[in-house]
Amino acid sequence: MIFNVFFESCSPKPAPAPATKVKSKKPDWLGGKYMDSDHWFGIGSVAVGDSVSPKTIAIESIQKQIYHQIKKHINNEFDISDSLLDSICEQAISSRIEIIKNLTKEAKNYTDGKKKYTLLSLDKKIYSERLEKRLEELNIEDILNRIDGPPGKENFLLLSEAIQMIVGSIDFIIKKELQSKISNSKIINRVRYILNDYNDRVLFTFDPKYLNSVPISNDQQELTIRVVDNVNHMRLDSIDAYIEYGGLYDSQNWISDSTNDFSVLLPNVVSNTSYVLTIGVDYKKIFRGDYLGLFSVKQNFSTVTVIPRNIKIYSTESISTLGTGLEYSAIYDSIKSCFQDNYGAEFVDNHHQAELLMNIEVATKENMRRESRKQPFKSEAFFILSLEYRQTGNSLFSQVIAKTEALDYDFVERASIRALKDLSSSAIRSICQ
Repeated sequence: MIFNVFFESCSPKPAPAPATKVKSKKPDWLGGKYMDSDHWFGIGSVAVGDSVSPKTIAIESIQKQIYHQIKKHINNEFDISDSLLDSICEQAISSRIEIIKNLTKEAKNYTDGKKKYTLLSLDKKIYSERLEKRLEELNIEDILNRIDGPPGKENFLLLSEAIQMIVGSIDFIIKKELQSKISNSKIINRVRYILNDYNDRVLFTFDPKYLNSVPISNDQQELTIRVVDNVNHMRLDSIDAYIEYGGLYDSQNWISDSTNDFSVLLPNVVSNTSYVLTIGVDYKKIFRGDYLGLFSVKQNFSTVTVIPRNIKIYSTESISTLGTGLEYSAIYDSIKSCFQDNYGAEFVDNHHQAELLMNIEVATKENMRRESRKQPFKSEAFFILSLEYRQTGNSLFSQVIAKTEALDYDFVERASIRALKDLSSSAIRSICQ
């Protein structure tokens, strides 16, 4: 018995059974339960030990929800491209990131040993009140009231400042303007009016002067560009402008200077074809974004068609008279002669030898009805010059190069005759100046 007691006391004891781990229950908010419509919620999760905070991811989630809300507001009120819509929404959300961060509150935290989770919330009412207060403090109307006079550096800076503010608060401006019954007080309409006015007033003029009426030039020719106010005809300073070469060469940017003209040597055409210069105001740079579409404004451009020297042209001579017995041949000869002098073009007699086909068309437009005898008949006459590639039939150039109008109180036919007579000399002046 003593032996047995001694043996049992010296024998190794069995290891204790492992303690059963109690798994913590995952909170319902991980699955989106118990979330209300008065708040935005964001859930962020990262692996334990990860350098990224789950709070950062949760805030980004709230920002995405607000982004989509802004997008929905804009989509309901504006017909704009997807790229412009995304650009506006990104600018709007970036302007209020700090506000979102400051108003966001940490609601819950949870870890399962492998991951850390954070739940953040943002009160929609408090958020809206803060953004509405910011919109009032911006006082965009005051900035727009300070814009006066011709387009220029100071006015464009003010306009740019106002547009940045509008884009940053676009959804709240939409809400405010929908509630307003006075259309003239609406910010969007005021900016649209200013943009359209400046868009029409900024004019690009060229040397040689004939390019202003017939914008066709040879390659390897110097082109001088001035930026002018189309209302007072004064040169404009400090206007950001650009020139593009139809995708064949890198574009150029410059800032207008009333004391120094901008000149460029036009590069060669490729494969003896042609390209089109596009000259315009660099609104994207001025406004730090492509926002014209938001205000339903279509940018005005100036274009110059560049052709090689000694290009062969065949004239279709589709009309034999200018109507009313006016001989067309003399006018055609003058235009052909000036075209040869200005562009070094060679007119050929054989259709198949030509690289380009030229067509000259005369069109008229009359008011056939009058409200009273005190209102005169009016006739407008247009001289249209067109060029197209012979082999492909693709259009290269088509533009009204001269326009005249005449009035007569008795007969519309008499007004038409006067308009056509004036048109012939006007057309010659346009291309031969």
